[in-house]
Amino acid sequence: MDLHLPVLLLLCLSGQALMDDDTIPPEDGDDLKTTTVPLPPTTLPHSPAPTHDPPEYFYTPTTWQPTTTTSGPTPDYFLAMSPGAPEGSSSEEESPEQECRGGVPRREAQKALGAAVTTFGLELLQQLLSRSKEPNIVVSPLSVALALSQLALGAVNETEALLLRSLHVDKVACYHSQMKSLLQHLSQSALAVATRTYLSPGFKVNRKFIEDSWNMYGSEPAPLKDAEDINRWVEEVTKGRVKKILVQPAALCHQFSADHTLGVWRTQFDPRMTTTDLFYLDRNTAVPVDMMVGPKYPLRLHTLGELNTQVARFQFKGNMSLLTFVPLVGQLNVSAIADHFNASELYSRFSRERPMSVKLPKLNLEYSQDLREVFTAMGLGELFSGPDLSGIGPGPLLVSSVQHKSTMEVNEQGAEAAAATSVVISRSSFFFSLNRPFFFALLDDTSHTPLFLGVVTNPNPGAPLVKKDDPDKFGPRFSKQYGHPNPK
Repeated sequence: MDLHLPVLLLLCLSGQALMDDDTIPPEDGDDLKTTTVPLPPTTLPHSPAPTHDPPEYFYTPTTWQPTTTTSGPTPDYFLAMSPGAPEGSSSEEESPEQECRGGVPRREAQKALGAAVTTFGLELLQQLLSRSKEPNIVVSPLSVALALSQLALGAVNETEALLLRSLHVDKVACYHSQMKSLLQHLSQSALAVATRTYLSPGFKVNRKFIEDSWNMYGSEPAPLKDAEDINRWVEEVTKGRVKKILVQPAALCHQFSADHTLGVWRTQFDPRMTTTDLFYLDRNTAVPVDMMVGPKYPLRLHTLGELNTQVARFQFKGNMSLLTFVPLVGQLNVSAIADHFNASELYSRFSRERPMSVKLPKLNLEYSQDLREVFTAMGLGELFSGPDLSGIGPGPLLVSSVQHKSTMEVNEQGAEAAAATSVVISRSSFFFSLNRPFFFALLDDTSHTPLFLGVVTNPNPGAPLVKKDDPDKFGPRFSKQYGHPNPK
């Protein structure tokens, strides 16, 4: 089974004058405030943290001017950026991060940073849930945190402090160096990260911001040629899964943070066993879904007694796990789960792995959201009105747009699809069915960093509803434990 999770976050910076009337002047009679552009396919470079200098032709000591374009083949300097520590790096490169940790083991430092990203991500998810009318939400806390972290490199005084507080890292020594180390760790598994900063011609950008963005986050500076050029790169880094993005041509700076996760189950589902089954939206309504079936699937479970919620851990190859939270009775309460979410504690409490009959719905989710209102509710409204971003360039500058777009596909396809043949006829006395609304978290197993968080309330929103008053279609009642069908 493959798990595809591309995500894109766009953060636009504009001059104060452009935002006085909250409009962007049209050109040739066209409204350019939001331009949607289809994208051609390309390839995906990925590295979070190069240590060599950015290309000098992107700036002079004080002013960046476009002397090249980003169309055509990917420049050699970008292709040289590879996952993990760059070629030629040594222990000297890691010494600042080691000093910042103050003797704390790297794994513990990464867990602390992962916990901060988790707290930020759960706050973000709850704000989205309170506003969204969509049945399903999938968000990448890591991608959003990465974009805000890069913005913090150019923030000054209270604006910088505000960003770090919002990310829950205001007490983390040398935060950017430690985030760089975490990204290098994550890139060694199935996560590919790419960032880029598009700069408008003539915009005076501080050299230190370009260098810090490049050295800490691998953010490649690029000239802002046109919307098509930006969108071509968007499809590169999302493997063609995000094909359109809203662009503000009048913005001075477009900052992109994108990542793509490809995961393969440690134990595959057999596509031949996938069947149509019901997903229960509530006590009275269900929808038909394609349900993957594992007759004797190795799974770890834990019950949160105070929430009467069951947590299942589905393991991937490559040091990742998908945690699903489903209430044994009653409705899904994401706020309560967020209050009790502690990844390190959960990992220590999971039962030993045991084979059981498992049902998991196939998923193909898309989610897109402008985060301006959400960020304002989270205390970041200053970014859109009067921030101090003088570390980026001469101002006044402000954030004019923050867009988040993600997709999630879960299916049976994988590198080892034939592994379960010998156990197909086996039957397990334990049963787990993810057949009702659930919360999920895709975590790195070492640092417990949440790559993605989300809520699924209807995996097939376009399907006709099945009502309880049709017992032949609605199916058997379910018991409180493991969702096992109750015969009477």
